Amino acid sequence: YQPKPGTKFQWQLSNCNKVNTSVNADVFDIDLFETPEKKIKELQNKGKKVICYFSGGTIESWRDDAEDFLNKGVVLAEMEDWENENWVNINSSKLKPLIQNRLDIAVEKGCDGVEIDNVDGYTFDENDFTYSQQLKFNKWLADEAHKRNLSIGLKNDMDQIKDLLPFYDWALNEECYEYGECEKYKPFIEANKAVFGVSYITG
Repeated sequence: YQPKPGTKFQWQLSNCNKVNTSVNADVFDIDLFETPEKKIKELQNKGKKVICYFSGGTIESWRDDAEDFLNKGVVLAEMEDWENENWVNINSSKLKPLIQNRLDIAVEKGCDGVEIDNVDGYTFDENDFTYSQQLKFNKWLADEAHKRNLSIGLKNDMDQIKDLLPFYDWALNEECYEYGECEKYKPFIEANKAVFGVSYITG
């Protein structure tokens, strides 16, 4: 599934057992773990596509499989601005089965695609990842998603757009208007691939 520019998008990562299915959107992006399978089916029965969110570059302590990440020794430093969430070692072969398991859950639940978060760890000082290591991991994520017939979007990671465009079906950005970075997504639009923009409102 490759959404085109102009596709209407709804992003809801909390209270996913109460997703408002009446929202006028073509695509619903909801949490992989918190959304009941019946809610995904309900959306699809209304002709909607369902994208399932999970983090591929970090582990959140409250997730069902968090202990598996700890046991495999892939957990690294805590994220600077997020409590109870740690980076994971994208260079470890022990990480791959854990991510594959999450992708398999997406298939089992009937998701049409995945939004994989925190795929730009190489840009953060607390990590020692290189550009090329991140690129290799992100290409692997796309390959694994496509093996399972899952659509996959590139979340943020703007500096790798040129290299990753052929591998990703769409993109999602947070606050590109705020930081004047929306122009960086032109390659996706020119390739007829949707770019979904998220802005946060305070107050």
